[in-house]
Amino acid sequence: NVAVVEVGLQSANPLALRAITRHTNLDLWAAGVQRIRAAGIEVLLDLILGLPGDDAAGVAMTRAFLQAHGLCNYDTFMLQVLPGTRLRREAAQHGLIFQKRPPYAILATPSLSYADLCRLRRELKADAGHDPDGWEGLPPVRARQQGGTLHRVHRLAVEDLASFTPELHRWMRENPS
Repeated sequence: NVAVVEVGLQSANPLALRAITRHTNLDLWAAGVQRIRAAGIEVLLDLILGLPGDDAAGVAMTRAFLQAHGLCNYDTFMLQVLPGTRLRREAAQHGLIFQKRPPYAILATPSLSYADLCRLRRELKADAGHDPDGWEGLPPVRARQQGGTLHRVHRLAVEDLASFTPELHRWMRENPS
């Protein structure tokens, strides 16, 4: 019994998808997501900002694609240029500027400044009903309610994490960047 699945769209911009070698037929992809939803399974979608080849028009294309297919349950993340990946090896050729330390987040691309990325992230998160100022990469906490239904906890303070993992709480306090 599957209740929730997470599916990475990343982008509906063909240039960005080609740059990251994702060979996605968007119409088939959307039809597949609709079949999963029709089976009563909640689908969480992931979008990534800062992909090579993406720009503000490409993000608008992705937003329009989601709206056209009624896919509004998504979250938005900044690209992470992780060590050991092809994207990291090709980052200079794509003109990607990113953090050299964890979480290796994108800071700018040839077509999107950091301010652009932050603005688009806030807009997309707000459109999807998420806290536009929420912590990056920290999905909403899911908790079981009586009767087995799920709900989202949208705000979680650093202090709340202390009760879950004291070591993580201490590390976060000692490493604020």
